[in-house]
Formats: sequence, C-alpha cells, structure tokens
Amino acid sequence: MVKLNDKNVIELGTPKVLSRGRCKYGVFIDTETCNMQKMIFDFSGKVINLKTGAIKEEFSFVIEDTYKTRKIITGQFSRKKRKDYPKLLKNGSYKMITRQELVAFLQELFTKYKIDVVGAFNIVFDLQALYNTLTYKNNRMKYFKEPLIQELEELEFFKANMLDLWAFASIIFHSKEYKEWYMKKGYQLTPKGCMKTGVEMLCRFLKENTMFKELHKGQADLDNEHLIFIACCLMRNNKKMLVNVSGSRALALAKPQRAKTNSKSYQMFIKQTLVSC
Repeated sequence: MVKLNDKNVIELGTPKVLSRGRCKYGVFIDTETCNMQKMIFDFSGKVINLKTGAIKEEFSFVIEDTYKTRKIITGQFSRKKRKDYPKLLKNGSYKMITRQELVAFLQELFTKYKIDVVGAFNIVFDLQALYNTLTYKNNRMKYFKEPLIQELEELEFFKANMLDLWAFASIIFHSKEYKEWYMKKGYQLTPKGCMKTGVEMLCRFLKENTMFKELHKGQADLDNEHLIFIACCLMRNNKKMLVNVSGSRALALAKPQRAKTNSKSYQMFIKQTLVSC
C-alpha cells in the first residue's frame, strides 16, 4: 500500500495481511525517466511466480505521450538513450503505448494474475515516477491535456503490497562474504563510509564479474533484479551463500527461473517475508 503526503510525495504505507494461499504472483517493474519531474518514457516489468521464482510474463513499453513530446525529455542521459528506441520498437523488443493504454494494461494485468506484490529496486522512485507521469497536466501539450488519474486508489497497482528489493537485498550486502569480497576487490567506500549496494555492485558480486555494468534499459535491468531476488530467497532459505561446482555464487543464478526453490521451507519464507514487506 502507498499513500501521498501533503507534498504529493509517495510514501510506503502499512501492508495488507494476505492469506498464505493467495500470495502467488508479483510484478517487478523498472522505469526510465526523462526529466527532473521523474516522468517515465520506458516502463518494463516481469510477472514473477513468488512460489517458484519463475517468470510468467514480460512486457516493455515506450510511453508515447512522453516519448513524442520533446519538450518533456530534458535529461541529457535520456535524450541520448532516446536514439536507441526506434530500433527496439522496430524489432519488437518494445511496444509503444499511451498513458491511457498503460493504465488499462496494468488494471488487466492485476485482474489476470491477482497480483498482490509490486517490487522494484528503490521502489519509491518508480512509484513516484508512475504517479507523476499519470497525473501530469499541461494544456499546451497535445498528450497532457488531462491527468489520467486523480487519486492513487483509482489504480489497483497502488493498492498492492510493495517490496523494495534494495531493502530485501540487505541479506546480501550485510553478509560476511560480501564485505570480504568488497574489500578484497579494493572498491572505495562512499563519502559516508559505507559500501556501495546498488544493482550493479550486487551483480558484480553475484556474477563474480568486476567488469559488469548496468545497461539502464528495462528488461536488461529487470533480469539483474530478478537474479538478486532469487539470490536473496536462496540465502534466506539456506542461511548461507550457496556455491556450485564452478565456485559461482548463488546456485543456478545463470538460469534463476530453474533455481531449486520448490522446497516447503522456501515457500513458507516467501509467504511470510513478502506479506511483511
């Protein structure tokens, strides 16, 4: 559940209590924004079976309203990335839809899978970006004559339990293995004296690849977040870092949807943990 404070800033509210048998599907999302107002031009997601970790459905959208309104795309990084999307749209990797079509899609998705959990790395950012995009109004712009929603409650998406994958991944970056690996590789601490704990650094650790870099494109970033989610579940279930014969961390992470996550203890963990997030 989410709520708005008096400055129209998204805050995480009290989670709903879900029945053990119901909490089956969640949707992980990733957004790419194009200006200081955090408006979305790339919205992607994966529907995840929370009992097995398997991917049920994937989607990648370019938001036509923002993509075709050049005055809105003010961020230098997003302007540069915008040039990549004609090719992605042409080869079918992405589909272009309007804000109105996005709202309809999300409503249908939640009905289809009875989704109870929305997840993202630093989820408040993505929630705020979606809210800003759907409520933006500017009479001088073709696509933004009217806001798409007035209240959060109009969209089932905002009524779900929210899982911040960064907080969920604390079991990784608070582990002895991560701390030893981080110092051994010679990575610098932040100005506050903390280790870096973003997606890129966590994936370098899990993949044992110090050259790994995020692409900052929807599905590619979600593949990384799905990997982190599976690693967290495996670690929480087994209370230690799993290794395979090649020494790579987190068993079956190369193909996380095939990870051995069908045990009763794993399923109980999923039910208990996600309900409390």
